[in-house]
Amino acid sequence: MDNTNLFIRPMLLHKAPNNEPLQSKDYINEVKLDGIRLVACFYNRKRFFTRHGVD
Repeated sequence: MDNTNLFIRPMLLHKAPNNEPLQSKDYINEVKLDGIRLVACFYNRKRFFTRHGVD
């Protein structure tokens, strides 16, 4: 399988009901502090992408 053309965009912000942190074990979340979301790719080499696909 050629994974070089696969790209997953980082999710945009979705506010939780009542602005409370998600407590479900079905989700992994972290606080976004710096204003940038990235997707890390470790196929053949380390690469990081913005939601616009910028490497």
